[in-house]
Amino acid sequence: MRLKLTGALVLKEAILSCPDGRGISSNTRYRHPGGSESMDRRESRPGLTLAIALKEPDPAEFLSALEYLAVPPGTSLVPLNKRPELVRLVVGLYKQVTAEGVSGLLTQADGPRDLSAVQTWCRRIGAEQVVRYLRDAVALFPRGKLPTSEVRREAWVGRLSRLSPDPLRELDHRHHAALEEMAECLRAYIQDHRAKFETAFAKPIPSSPDVINVLETALARAD
Repeated sequence: MRLKLTGALVLKEAILSCPDGRGISSNTRYRHPGGSESMDRRESRPGLTLAIALKEPDPAEFLSALEYLAVPPGTSLVPLNKRPELVRLVVGLYKQVTAEGVSGLLTQADGPRDLSAVQTWCRRIGAEQVVRYLRDAVALFPRGKLPTSEVRREAWVGRLSRLSPDPLRELDHRHHAALEEMAECLRAYIQDHRAKFETAFAKPIPSSPDVINVLETALARAD
């Protein structure tokens, strides 16, 4: 299940790390030296503030605006563990929204860790429908546990997808209102802790790691 991000050029690949911020996702859009200044190709949104984002009535656009404030264009290569916890909360929940149905989150490279962080943060903001949604999804796996192996998770999701009806798609439909509830719970939570979020979003972002050279070296060795 995914909220439609109308007017926003931000998909799952724009989320560049797992919710707890360790590591950089394989979906990162890297900038080659001398290339475009924008690493994730999002459109510039000059003048966007937290106050403006909080007034956005559409849940998807609201979350998109928050993600933009949390991870401004040109800062995407900075691991989230170098950012404030409230920034990680916003990006982690946004990642859940942009997953391709619950299966998209379950099959992430860091699926078990992502899932745990999302559940923790949803409990924190009171989004209990998402907690139940994810709990029901995990219950479909053997012994009700999410395998640590990405290959095994993908294989099981593939097996479920061949059933008629697909149990994961059924969950998406059953919990269709969960993500909108999550967005509104997050809106309320930010309003109650607005000063803390404004401080978190305003903190200077440390320099990006030199991952491009590392990747190019690895690719050269592979050749």
